[in-house]
Amino acid sequence: MTRNIIISLILALVISPLFGATAAVYADTNNAGAYPWSKVLATGDYIADTYEEVPSGHVFESVTQERLLDILSSNGNYYIVFGGPRQATSQKVLEAINQQAKTDGITKIYHFDPYIDGYQVDITKSTTTWKANNGRYVYELWTRITALLPEGPPISDYDSSDTLLFLYNRESGNSGSIRAYYSFKSENMETYDINVEKDKIERVFRGNNLASSEDTVVANNVRNDFAFFSRVYNAGASKIEGTVPSVSRIGASVTLFDGLTSANFKLHQINFVELQNLYNTPGEHIILYGASWCHNTQAIIGSVAKAAATSSSVNVVYVYDTTVGNQQTYGTGTNIDVSTAVSTDFNSRNNISLTNLNNNISYMYGEAVKPLGDFITEDNSLKQASIYYYPNGDLSGDIPTANPWEDTIAEKKAIRLQMPFLLSYDNSKAKPVTKQWLHKQTNGTYLEYMLELAWVRATDLAKSDTGIYRNTGQTKVGFAEEGISAIKTFFGDSSDDDKDKDKDKDKEKEKDKGKDKGNGESGEGGGGSNGGGDENGGSGENTDTDNIGSTATQTQGSGGTVARTTAKATVAKAAAKKTPTVVPKASALDEDIENSIADISVPEGTNAVEYASLSELFKNGVPPQIAVAVALVLLVIAGMVLDKKGILLRRKAVKA
Repeated sequence: MTRNIIISLILALVISPLFGATAAVYADTNNAGAYPWSKVLATGDYIADTYEEVPSGHVFESVTQERLLDILSSNGNYYIVFGGPRQATSQKVLEAINQQAKTDGITKIYHFDPYIDGYQVDITKSTTTWKANNGRYVYELWTRITALLPEGPPISDYDSSDTLLFLYNRESGNSGSIRAYYSFKSENMETYDINVEKDKIERVFRGNNLASSEDTVVANNVRNDFAFFSRVYNAGASKIEGTVPSVSRIGASVTLFDGLTSANFKLHQINFVELQNLYNTPGEHIILYGASWCHNTQAIIGSVAKAAATSSSVNVVYVYDTTVGNQQTYGTGTNIDVSTAVSTDFNSRNNISLTNLNNNISYMYGEAVKPLGDFITEDNSLKQASIYYYPNGDLSGDIPTANPWEDTIAEKKAIRLQMPFLLSYDNSKAKPVTKQWLHKQTNGTYLEYMLELAWVRATDLAKSDTGIYRNTGQTKVGFAEEGISAIKTFFGDSSDDDKDKDKDKDKEKEKDKGKDKGNGESGEGGGGSNGGGDENGGSGENTDTDNIGSTATQTQGSGGTVARTTAKATVAKAAAKKTPTVVPKASALDEDIENSIADISVPEGTNAVEYASLSELFKNGVPPQIAVAVALVLLVIAGMVLDKKGILLRRKAVKA
């Protein structure tokens, strides 16, 4: 019996990570060198993945600082918890809060972690060393939060090592109030009694710390994604567009998500740690890097939302802002939805100053793009800009100076992307960025679609500019038309005319099939229309290849888990009118490995994604954990043999 248990444990240890077990591997929060966001085997549920006791199906929703400010300036009753997986108090009490909330019918508690990187950037400390441009410290992000909360306890008593649950209420025209709260402090860890704590939590859900448990539960309001995006993006765009009309400005207030509702809205903002969790989650995920203050993001986010809404294969588009806190200031009273100021000071996608070390928060940008690998951007293809940062946020370490495009084994600066930046990501791929929204120039370099809303909406003034935009061969309005068409292609959404064109392209692809044989498929390998050469076929050395108009069918689960199937790629040759370019995956596998994996057939009953991951695991040899496990199994077997021999010897002795 003991032997069976030992063998089962060994097999569980080895096989579970290989075949996508849902159990998370938790970081050691007591180890100063442990990064929670890099140590977790994720399932797409950040809270369940990082809290050891909290299961999936919990009531918590992690929010950014910008999202929290939106909640605090909205009418209703909202339950909010300040805490994080790094905090021992949160690890101790969060599941008790979850259990009591479910018992009382509370459906949503918004979770905000003051450690915005999940590890060391604590915005609550006025003595912080973390700062943005112009030397502005991240503590300012905390003061923007507390400015919307009442003075005094519990906010004045709050420490980032605590876990604070409170019921926040705001009525129209009034400032917000805290109706009830529960604070669990680190000094209470030793005397923790779950029954005592749940009694305190229960009272919070009844709106008064002193009330009895029989009082009526205060139902929670929900501030959904559609309400949040509509408010902040409409406000930001209206501030920018509501100036004097021009080629690039509409000259009036605007709305960006017309025709959409909360029922078909699929955009969801995530913070830094959720992004890292997503990177660690198996499957294919669509990510839009963009910001509410960014006029280029404002120009296309409505088109992204509408394309996602009409796609039957996409359930969520994750939106990540490289700014680490809110960059818009809003009015008060009836002007609560009006943006009065915009700032980009806390954008982590800025270089750290090598003289005064301002903007050391660029580390969060470097770590945010590192998992993307050698992906394509305009600046990288033109070899003109990249980002200085401290790898792993080690302020005592060295700042890399090598550019990403340089041929060196040293740690490099971060590849610089411009927002908006739309891509599809799959961590099981040799090159995890499987699809990008980019324009390819005739010289083989790339441009990001940095558009203006006036161009997208083709205003009269925008159309009056007939000049060629940035060597694209098109006007600004024409370039915008291409960009929006490319968004539809990215999501697999085409008009009837586009579908007719795709049929012609498919026929052309069939004719060229023989030419491509042996030279790579879907951009992996050498020549042909999918190979590393130019868009018209032929051999080439550039492995960052084009698969123009390719699409991938995706089914994304509510927790971010994904069951993925690949749709038929539609390959088009570049035409004079500049066919929209969507750049897909370009594998780094050499031909031997690629052919070996391609020849492997998936056993019946085996999940294809898991099997592909297993193939990736073995391509570089036997993993150390398997070698160790095999050795352990052999030791167990040897023990069994020796034990058996011992039994035989004892039996002989008894007979004698």
